[in-house]
Amino acid sequence: LSGSLSLSFSLFLPAFPVPVGFQSLADLGYHHILPADIPTNISPSNLGGSRSYDNIWMANRTYKTAYTQRFGAIRGQLTHEKIPDGWSWGGTVSDHVPVWGEVYVDRDLDRGSKVSVSGIAIDGSSSTH
Repeated sequence: LSGSLSLSFSLFLPAFPVPVGFQSLADLGYHHILPADIPTNISPSNLGGSRSYDNIWMANRTYKTAYTQRFGAIRGQLTHEKIPDGWSWGGTVSDHVPVWGEVYVDRDLDRGSKVSVSGIAIDGSSSTH
């Protein structure tokens, strides 16, 4: 790829309610990225889940400057016919689902500029490394 792409946008950072039991992290300036209404548990009888147990917490500066606002809970392909489910088969890998959040990797939070990773320029320009 050659050339440069410049985008201008405004980021809306939603204020999700702090999950029960995690107020101390919020008091220290950390932000959770999954809303409390996204279930992160799973069972063979309820693949959709019913409770939110897991989350990703970010420091305030990372949350405001590097977090892309994209997140999720992976629900697919977490069961298998050879995983026990009590005295039968078809259980789940775990009773928790993997959660993910996306962050920009081309930000140097100390310098406020784009950086190069292993000789590859993230901003699209050529690298001399």
